[in-house]
Amino acid sequence: MFDNRIEKMNPGQVITDARLPDMIEQMGKSIASAQLAMDSTGVKIGTMLGESKVNFKDANGNSVERSLLELGFSPTFYHFSETDIELKMTVSMRVEKSFGFELDANVGSNDDDPNRTVMYGASVSLDYHQKFNFDVTASSTIKTKLKAIPAPQVFLEAIRDHVSSGGTLSSSD
Repeated sequence: MFDNRIEKMNPGQVITDARLPDMIEQMGKSIASAQLAMDSTGVKIGTMLGESKVNFKDANGNSVERSLLELGFSPTFYHFSETDIELKMTVSMRVEKSFGFELDANVGSNDDDPNRTVMYGASVSLDYHQKFNFDVTASSTIKTKLKAIPAPQVFLEAIRDHVSSGGTLSSSD
């Protein structure tokens, strides 16, 4: 009759069709992309701190120029420390089939006149029902933790050395 591929599947097969491996792969790629963007932002901020100058007067009244990086400002870098995936799924599937058959026969007779024509009646009722009920409820939660980590010392020293020698820094967007 009606061909329904879900009818032939058990709930475990329905869940495996949810493509959980694809979801995990996409999340991993998203985290890596976000990490790259955050690292690039940290480098840009470090570069800006190295190039941003502030003028001070020393004890003798002479003007002294120093970068924000030389004054102790430092870019903050972030690192994804953990990521949790929680997937909850409820699957219910119900297939109902019913088949009904009913036969009614009516026979008339006339005992007074045996030569008289008698009426006969019959009715046949045939019912077939098939119901498919399939419910899937799913919810997912993705949690990730970011931790601030100090800027790499080699990076900070390279900016300080370059700026102190009169160079300017540029970062590609």
